[in-house]
Amino acid sequence: MKHCSRLVLLILTTCLLAACTVSSRQGSALLQAFQADDDALQAYRWQARLGGYSTNLLAVRHGGDTLFSNQQGDLLVFDGWTISRVVELGPLDREIDIHGHEGARIISSGARAVTHQCQPWQSQPLEDGGKRFIQDCEGREPYRNRIDINAGGGIVRVEQVINDRGQFIVLLGPNQAR
Repeated sequence: MKHCSRLVLLILTTCLLAACTVSSRQGSALLQAFQADDDALQAYRWQARLGGYSTNLLAVRHGGDTLFSNQQGDLLVFDGWTISRVVELGPLDREIDIHGHEGARIISSGARAVTHQCQPWQSQPLEDGGKRFIQDCEGREPYRNRIDINAGGGIVRVEQVINDRGQFIVLLGPNQAR
């Protein structure tokens, strides 16, 4: 199943980024979605930040995951609690895989893997009726991952460390302060 998921992800990314001529209604719709600038897609437009790099992404559900991608080749996979894969994001030159939600979290890139220890997620109410989930972790340095949920139950912000240097990816949902 994991191999099939990777294959679908690779094909989707290759088609979108190489501007291939394979024609299908779904593929055409995805390409048009990247190119469209209308309000109909506003609910699917997110922003990702990594250090000084910032880019806009389009969110697409795939199985139980959400894929965030754009035409520049940036691709993130979010499983609902963790950014589990970063195929490319601006200055990153290697694919990053992240496994584990609580306890041991393994972050691998190329032949290198590190293990961070993460506590269970804790929920805090927000003034607007939403919730903030925080998770304290230990890598080289202690850090805190964060997921914000709005009053309607939708995820609107994700902050997560993605490597042993303590670099955070920040994902901002539609209509969030940029």
